[in-house]
Amino acid sequence: MDHPTLVELEGFLRGDLPARESRAVVIHLLDGCDRCREVVSPYMSALFGENPAEVELSAELDAAYDAAIDRAFSAARERLRQRRESSRLHEALALFKAKTITGPTVPASPAPVPEFANFESLIERCQQIRYEDPRQMLGLAQQALLVAEHLSPEQIGPHRAADLRCRALIELGNAWRVSDRLDEAEKTLQQAAGLYLQGTGDPQLGARLFDVQASLDADRRRFDAAADELDAVYAFHRRQGDDHMAGRALISKGVYSGYSGRTEEAIRLLRRGLARIDADRDPGLTTAALHNQVRLLVDSGRFREARTLLWQNRPQIEQIGGQVRQLKVRWMEGQIHAGLGELDRAEQALRDAKKGFRQADLLYKEALTSLELATVLLQQGRADEARGLVVEAAEVFHALKVHREALAAVLLLRKAFDTQAATAALLHRVVHFLARAEHDPSLSFKAWFL
Repeated sequence: MDHPTLVELEGFLRGDLPARESRAVVIHLLDGCDRCREVVSPYMSALFGENPAEVELSAELDAAYDAAIDRAFSAARERLRQRRESSRLHEALALFKAKTITGPTVPASPAPVPEFANFESLIERCQQIRYEDPRQMLGLAQQALLVAEHLSPEQIGPHRAADLRCRALIELGNAWRVSDRLDEAEKTLQQAAGLYLQGTGDPQLGARLFDVQASLDADRRRFDAAADELDAVYAFHRRQGDDHMAGRALISKGVYSGYSGRTEEAIRLLRRGLARIDADRDPGLTTAALHNQVRLLVDSGRFREARTLLWQNRPQIEQIGGQVRQLKVRWMEGQIHAGLGELDRAEQALRDAKKGFRQADLLYKEALTSLELATVLLQQGRADEARGLVVEAAEVFHALKVHREALAAVLLLRKAFDTQAATAALLHRVVHFLARAEHDPSLSFKAWFL
């Protein structure tokens, strides 16, 4: 074919070119045209890898080849989109940090239109139930986004309209995250960052965006990014004289330190955060910090300390914890009972937690609880029941498309049951690995087990 025009190359890189013309451009580039490769060189690593291999192309391309080209093109376009979105996120963080330092005056909000009151109530309710009902939280956030998109920029101004859509997307992204739908959360928060750049630059809005983004980065095991975002959030709230929100940032940082295995640092940050927050202002935050202290003690095998701390704070947790937090506490109770050898009590607690996680549509946590319950049953000599739970959990992990290392651990466990080689010790190691792998996909199955 002739050389693609500059317009065609630009359309190819944007993803606007029709499929047939796109395949023709791919073939032309793979044939080794230096001139056209020079035009698209900034994007070559995303499209073809760092060192594109020379490819021999047949004269006739069948349907299977066409489909392969289409998939490769779609994947390349998605990688380019992700790079652009990530760049917007970094730009938004830089803007937020600049606003934090300079302390600009945020433009006054225009007089609210009728829909605006409904929007505010949806956002407030969405945040209130974050520990109680992830499914309802998701629905409320989606409703808030619809309201924000319905508000006319002519009525409230284009920058304010961008702020409102940004707010709705932040809460929607957080709802996806709480529901363990991290890919959806990633895309949604990237969109929110783009709108933040189009809005007023409200630093309060930026603080909320990067607070939620830090939570997602921690879930994705990007702890350096999460720490950077939380440091900016902490600095902003300290500058505003809001010790409560500054303490909240410290608590979040403590939680993420725990995820990365730095238990003592995590407990220290949690205690510092608790000393700053106002329990009356956000009782759920106090409960969350206490809950995470208990979890850290459980993870480190300090079961008696964990039980003491949990019992001391049970009234507060039961009053304020919310549905999901209550389920997690019941889950930890099962772990504590199992760690102390109280198998009957452990079984009941884990069955309660498993049922609750299923009803809340938290399938990863339900599958983990199933494996812990299988460990207890195996210790009681109930191998057939334990095997059924392992098979059930393996199907859930496969359906959730967990990363390769986690799936390998589950398959190892299932094979051990098939060959009657499963032990409680092996089950415990797999459960521990999967709990860590939920927050650290880089963990090596081979290094952990072999």
